[in-house]
Amino acid sequence: MASPELIEDAVAEILLRIPPEEPGDLVRASAVHKQWRRILTEPAFLRRYREFHRTPPLLGFFHNHPREDVGRTPRFVATTGASLLPVPEFDCEDWWVMNCHHGRVLIDVGHSGDGLVVWDPITGDRHRVHQPDSLRGNLYSPAVLCAVGNCNHLNCHGGPFLVVGVGITDGVIQVFVYSSETSAWTQPASVDAGSVNYTGAQNGTLIGDELYFTLGWGDAILKYELDSNFLSVFAPPEVYERGASLIQMEDGSLGLTGSKGTSIYLWCRKENSDGAAGWVQFRVFDLEKLLPSCKLFDIAEVNGFAEGIGVMFVGTFAGTFTIEPQSGKVKRVGDPKIFYPIVPFMSFYTPDITDPFPNRRLINGNHTIAPQELTENAIVEILLRIPPDEPVDLVCASLVHKSWHRILADPAFLCRYHEFHRVPPLLGFFHNHPPADVGPMPRFVATTRASPFDQPDFDGEEWWAMNCHHGRVLVDVGDSGDGLIVWDPITGDQKRVYRPHNLCGTFYSPAVLCAVGSCNHLNCHGGPFLVVGVGFAAGVIQVFVYSSEAGAWTQPASVDSPGVKYMGAQNGTLIRDEIYFTLGWGDGILKYEVEKNRLSVFDPPEVYDQGASLVQMDGSLGLTGSKGSSIYLWSRKETREGAAGWVQCRVIDFEKLLPSSKLFDTAQVIGFAEGVGVMFVGTFAGVFTVELKSGKVKRIGEPGVFYPIVPFMSFCTPMVHHVLVMFHSDMVNLCLGASQPVPSQSMHGNFQSPVKLNLPKMVFCMADALEFGMFNILLGHLIYGSLSHNG
Repeated sequence: MASPELIEDAVAEILLRIPPEEPGDLVRASAVHKQWRRILTEPAFLRRYREFHRTPPLLGFFHNHPREDVGRTPRFVATTGASLLPVPEFDCEDWWVMNCHHGRVLIDVGHSGDGLVVWDPITGDRHRVHQPDSLRGNLYSPAVLCAVGNCNHLNCHGGPFLVVGVGITDGVIQVFVYSSETSAWTQPASVDAGSVNYTGAQNGTLIGDELYFTLGWGDAILKYELDSNFLSVFAPPEVYERGASLIQMEDGSLGLTGSKGTSIYLWCRKENSDGAAGWVQFRVFDLEKLLPSCKLFDIAEVNGFAEGIGVMFVGTFAGTFTIEPQSGKVKRVGDPKIFYPIVPFMSFYTPDITDPFPNRRLINGNHTIAPQELTENAIVEILLRIPPDEPVDLVCASLVHKSWHRILADPAFLCRYHEFHRVPPLLGFFHNHPPADVGPMPRFVATTRASPFDQPDFDGEEWWAMNCHHGRVLVDVGDSGDGLIVWDPITGDQKRVYRPHNLCGTFYSPAVLCAVGSCNHLNCHGGPFLVVGVGFAAGVIQVFVYSSEAGAWTQPASVDSPGVKYMGAQNGTLIRDEIYFTLGWGDGILKYEVEKNRLSVFDPPEVYDQGASLVQMDGSLGLTGSKGSSIYLWSRKETREGAAGWVQCRVIDFEKLLPSSKLFDTAQVIGFAEGVGVMFVGTFAGVFTVELKSGKVKRIGEPGVFYPIVPFMSFCTPMVHHVLVMFHSDMVNLCLGASQPVPSQSMHGNFQSPVKLNLPKMVFCMADALEFGMFNILLGHLIYGSLSHNG
């Protein structure tokens, strides 16, 4: 096979992973090399790029804010590094953005209310649509969408479209549909309007092939089924004084937001096992508590929502803010006192990069960059964006070219790589499930394509994973209960720690953490650590701290036990410099402040029959409790006065999520991956993971397993200074290490275990690969081919 084909496979895999939120990155990548430009201009690659990322990114939003001198001219606010969309004038008419779906924008032009324009900002195409004669000037809430039924809506530019509008006359609601293929409106579907004579300010929300509209001030909801041309009306969960807005939840279901004062109430519409739909309150956002320094004047109103990516726009007297409903993150994006509708624009944008120079503003504004500097910087920017949850991708990238190898081996780059991604990824978890004839030997389950490390046997002793923080795992070894080992799976380092000799009673819930106060905890390997454990004796709770620097335990901090004689099964939850433990079966919560060596006890929001677990939620303390097959999520928030209290933020009912599973009314949280928001739940139907942001559920383990799971999060940037490759018939073993290469018969010591890649049998000539760069290219191609071939 010719060498250009080999290298293109590896380069294409890297380019696929450039995030679509910054289209300028594609232009920057195209300037690296003619070959890269050729790959990035191929229609087949661009199709793969869109399918790989699946969800069109938010490129900006139209801010319908009337200006004093211009009239209703909207202002486009880009969320990218450079504004991509030149706003047209539409023959200098006043215009107002009404709706956006599938890369098209629907605009109302002029004061007459007669003209609509469908505009594709990416291609510049425009299509004027006149309103139906029977509803001239009375067409409400028009929406635009792609007309192709089997389209994936990733690249709808140039295809046919529909415009759907609602009219209300003489107590009847009518829905009209305009088709660009026939250039005509259909006969309307109709339903009784009741007491409503207008629709809400925000336009149609698209869920599958159904459009939803609010009626009046949120008094009712209109549902229009496109395929069947059928209308129906149903009630909202509650009527809000400041109105309600419909949104699309991240799981694709219908959601509703309502305002009371400075609080935003978020509801989700779900179907039960009988097929009946009902409303469930999902979350409450109080902007006065989230932004205590802002003067909100008791008003917060949702005036826009970016479907598919879960970003909500909220207008207040303190400014316009975005809120991510799943994470709760808030950001100010606009001026105060703006309550006009905001229309987000989502679309893939792959600029014309056959000649990158017209796109120089997307690369670096108006500045000129020397070609050599641009090439090096561009490669670094590309490599920075390789997701960290598949460490083998870094190895594959290092094999593309000597310059890539050099960059990826540079400690300064690896430091930037950690800081760029910020949150260590989940690489797997320890499943503390004792096999029948082995004892409590945990099983490490990798979430990566290849396991980043092997499990040591600790001299053949039985062992149990207790806790993990900052890339270290705390292991309880043996039946004597006397020995702990702090293990760094990435480096292989182990250090034995014996329990404190002055402990009178039982030692519970040890936790391990980095001992460096100023550390960002992105690369703590090899540094000092602490082990924190709790003991009970004579009605007193004691907390002991072991320091690896001192090689000894400190004098314990103590507090009276509130009638509890044991700890919860799960170990310490770390929130900044504080560690939290559950007492008993969730009857109380113990807080230990590491720097102050101080203990305190406070109450949970509720005591659950099946126990409670502590979790980290957006940097604050959270709690999960179980009742039957439902998991209740609570968050602990502080008011402006500094008082802390519990707020229920979510309920997850596994019986509704998995109606076909036999759960026996039991669901229990047995682990939580801090920082990445993944919860492990044990049921009699199996062990599941739940992603709190997306709500996605995945089965990962056997039924009836309720032993604690310990997730392992860490950056794993394999040493690429030396790569040793062995070819054995149809197997390639890729062994990573930082020491000098060693013979194949003695592959141990500083080398980690081989990443074994099963390859189809093939014959190739090594003489063509003697040159270093070509050898790397060949191996990179083999690795990528194997990974894609074997999944």
